[in-house]
Amino acid sequence: MINQTRCPISDSEIYPFISLGPQPISMGISTDAAYNDQYNEMTWGATEEGIVHLMTRIPLDVLYGNSHNSGLVGKVWKLHHHEFAKFISKFQPNKICEIGGGHGALSEIYEKRNDFTQWEIFEPNPTKSSKNKICVRDEFFSEHSIIDKKDCFIHSHLFEHLYDHGSILTAIHRSLTDDGMMIFSLPNLRSMVKRGYVNALNFEHVTYLPEDLVEYLLLKYGFHVLEKQYFLDDHSIFYCCGKKTPDNTLFYNNKKNIHIVTDYYERIKKEIEILNSKVFSQNSSASIYLFGAHIFSQFFLTNGLNSSRIKNILDNDTFKQDRRLYGTVLNVVDPRIISADREPVVVLKVGAYRKEIIDQLRKINRNVKIIE
Repeated sequence: MINQTRCPISDSEIYPFISLGPQPISMGISTDAAYNDQYNEMTWGATEEGIVHLMTRIPLDVLYGNSHNSGLVGKVWKLHHHEFAKFISKFQPNKICEIGGGHGALSEIYEKRNDFTQWEIFEPNPTKSSKNKICVRDEFFSEHSIIDKKDCFIHSHLFEHLYDHGSILTAIHRSLTDDGMMIFSLPNLRSMVKRGYVNALNFEHVTYLPEDLVEYLLLKYGFHVLEKQYFLDDHSIFYCCGKKTPDNTLFYNNKKNIHIVTDYYERIKKEIEILNSKVFSQNSSASIYLFGAHIFSQFFLTNGLNSSRIKNILDNDTFKQDRRLYGTVLNVVDPRIISADREPVVVLKVGAYRKEIIDQLRKINRNVKIIE
């Protein structure tokens, strides 16, 4: 475990203010026995300036030792990739480096519509082999990476995973041509936290990044915003940034962040109590399921949602089906299993993916009862 006692952004001391106790260290699935699962204390802290960090961090090679297929399944994610590719198309980059994204979804979509000479991907856990002009490098991108100059760096839902934004942004800045751009998508964490989505902050999303902090980091490390676009009200923000001189004189201060994160976890605890009450009020013969073999279900189960009435976890990812959700005793099954139930009950807490999943479940079984 890494004990983060100083802020990598401001170098100020971090003071703990929330401890959630032991949490599973992987969002994925497992074929091992549950007693082999590993847990790590989750403690959140903040600087006096109001920068909120996870203080108890997992080494990157352990945390990302295996892929959990995030961002690959579902209509919302497919739409995100198409809209982000369309956003990138506005700027017509030619020599591209993508950090993360080894599944190849974004590069594949972009390649169908646009011409470019090179697309190089840094990905420590690639799930797609190189083809045509797309080259995958099986490694983390870091300040030590050797790379020729690019006119565009791209990353999607990477920024919130970084342990040290400064070192990565500095390396990107150094590797860009003078007129180069950085184009990226990141989750709209302020909106997600406000709505109580449990995938906003976790062992992978280690810093609370509202827009004012994101844009402070960009200016500090040599980027200015050329264009900004929202994808849905509660999902992502797209940025296109130009290169400028870094500004080390800037100072960040927003103490409201501490209160926002504190309130976020307090509301989730109350929500779990309400869910337990709803689950146990169901008919004793009802088949009850929990949707999503990912952080949503895992967090609720680890933090108090009673699993004794829950039969299985539903998930559309065939890779996860017939396996166990890490950190729980529940197995993952195809959602179509509810078609055999007279009146199935599904506990649904899936953030921005709510509507598409409700529509799907009702098509499978129009008598399904949704608990939220």
